[in-house]
Amino acid sequence: MTVPRPVTPTRVPPTPTPTVTSTPTIPPEARLKIHCLDVLQTFPPQANSQGIVILNSHTIPDIFLLNMATGAKTQLAKQNENLKHFAVSPGKERMAYERGLLNQPGGGGKQLVIAAADGQPQKAIPWEKGWVGIPGWLNDEQLIINMAGNDPDEDTAKKPATLLMVNPFTGERSVLPPDFPEISYEYPVLYWEGWSETIYDPTLTRVVYPGPGYVLWDLESNRALATLRSRFLHPPRWSPDGAQFVVAADPDFGEYRFGYELFSVSRDGELITPLTNLKAYYPASDMWGYSWSPQGNRIAFWLSTDPDAVDSNDHAAQRLGVLDLATQEVTDYCIPLDAYRGDPFLGTIPFFASGVTSPIWSPNGQQLIVESRYAQDASRVILVDVVQDFAVQIADTMLPAGWMKSGP
Repeated sequence: MTVPRPVTPTRVPPTPTPTVTSTPTIPPEARLKIHCLDVLQTFPPQANSQGIVILNSHTIPDIFLLNMATGAKTQLAKQNENLKHFAVSPGKERMAYERGLLNQPGGGGKQLVIAAADGQPQKAIPWEKGWVGIPGWLNDEQLIINMAGNDPDEDTAKKPATLLMVNPFTGERSVLPPDFPEISYEYPVLYWEGWSETIYDPTLTRVVYPGPGYVLWDLESNRALATLRSRFLHPPRWSPDGAQFVVAADPDFGEYRFGYELFSVSRDGELITPLTNLKAYYPASDMWGYSWSPQGNRIAFWLSTDPDAVDSNDHAAQRLGVLDLATQEVTDYCIPLDAYRGDPFLGTIPFFASGVTSPIWSPNGQQLIVESRYAQDASRVILVDVVQDFAVQIADTMLPAGWMKSGP
């Protein structure tokens, strides 16, 4: 069995002690298990972790690749390079990022780079005028680029952004304007983690956008297939196979009501299924940054047990939750999103604007890594093994940016 060596952090922050309701009377309809894990400083003997984790340094503008099998950490950026907007392909074999040269006039000739897990570039094309970011991959060949910089109204959030599908290997590209019936133009328009207001499925035949709710639109028949009534604060996320998307929604929303549950909507729009019932235990639950495991059998998210806790700077109320789709049970691991309470301004920043990353799954879907803040500009990276049931710190003063396969 391969046992990864722990990464030696530059300093070890205190492990926050979660405050958990001690009552055992969680109603069965909540489908909830509270299972608090202590965060270890070294891997337990039974641990087995593989692949390459991308880490972004908090203290210096640099990117590192961490080999989870050996513990070796290598620097990705070369001298005077600035790398950002990292996105890992669904198959976990490629990463895309923007590369620029520091201290160079005119940006130093920025590029869109596609690289393998060892950091070796496979393709580099010019970063074009108006491109503002890489929301993600549609599939293992096609990327989405946000090109809002080409339109002053899009660039200032007065209207939804135009996206671009690009295949960096074949040169294929397609402009994706946000021209859909009743799409929201409320200022400032939604950003939805770089996608703006249109999130496409892996085949580019479906799109979800905010209108009278979450609208599922068929691009082939040019018609709406379904509408999920809700405020549209949270972005939808397509499953790895494109068979459905999930979104945190509140269909019964009203002026004096608050509470989100995770819903699934099938790609044909015929099935809208509630996946959680957390309000049976947490009356005002919410979830942020939900992400699918590569196998499509689990969804991880940040669980907010009390939205009022944000206003009182009780950041530890937002904790890591994992939904098992086979059992429809949510496990609350009590790993805090933000244990830092020293800056009152932090508590006023919504999750989707705070720069905190969503949980990132390992290629085999058995482990995930999360960022847990303990100071204004400092985070430790925590690995949670949902199969062998442990949590361990793997890095300090860094942000996780992706997890890739280490080789064929």
